[in-house]
Amino acid sequence: MIFGDLMAVFGSNYLEMLDFPHSCNVRSLITKEETRKELKTAKDRKIFSKDVKKNFCHYVLKESTIYIKPYEDDEKEYSEILVIEISLYSSENTKKIAEMLMKVISYPVLLFFNDGTNIQLAAAHQRKNLSDADKYVLEEVVMTDWFPPNSAFLNQLSLKKLNKKDLYSLYSDYVNQIYLFNASQKNLNQSLYNDSESARQVIGKIQSIDDEIISLRSRIHNKETSGAEKINLNIRIHQLKKEREKYLTPIE
Repeated sequence: MIFGDLMAVFGSNYLEMLDFPHSCNVRSLITKEETRKELKTAKDRKIFSKDVKKNFCHYVLKESTIYIKPYEDDEKEYSEILVIEISLYSSENTKKIAEMLMKVISYPVLLFFNDGTNIQLAAAHQRKNLSDADKYVLEEVVMTDWFPPNSAFLNQLSLKKLNKKDLYSLYSDYVNQIYLFNASQKNLNQSLYNDSESARQVIGKIQSIDDEIISLRSRIHNKETSGAEKINLNIRIHQLKKEREKYLTPIE
């Protein structure tokens, strides 16, 4: 495939807003077949084949390309950050795809999903597997909602605005910006958070409430649930909804 075709597929001008130096640019197509071979299960390979159109590594951030020093301690090693874009046939499994890819890539990744109209960003810290020095443990995958390629959010990801002390600090800033963006999109009560960590905690509480509501609704629709149990479950759902409202900006 010629280079022009690749750019037609990926249309990735929005990535220029990240302000990486030209020295980081690799523009490398990763074939679906070579990625599929790395996936752990037949189910993962099936999802990847069905949903992913192309995957493309745009940038490699390391000391020789971006002049930011690596970071290593007993638990973490951040010597490179990969910036990868995935063009999609279907967007229904992006969280699963992010997890499966980040588990087989030995470097932290900024993963951009592109459905042809909007963008979604995923990131996840890694730590060393203390029982196997050649393996890494993937921490929580954090993802944005879908946003347009001209979103002001991308300005917050500009290299000029982020911590360049070392590659771990830089990657942490990307993760922090995702939490802050998600907080802004969920209409959180701003009095409850003042940084990315407190935003993460509030989002986590809302997610926990939402998960419980979904579980309770499933029990309500279970044929074996008695009428009395359904009444109690509905009361609990009402209580959870009132609790959820405490974390959101009041509607005037």
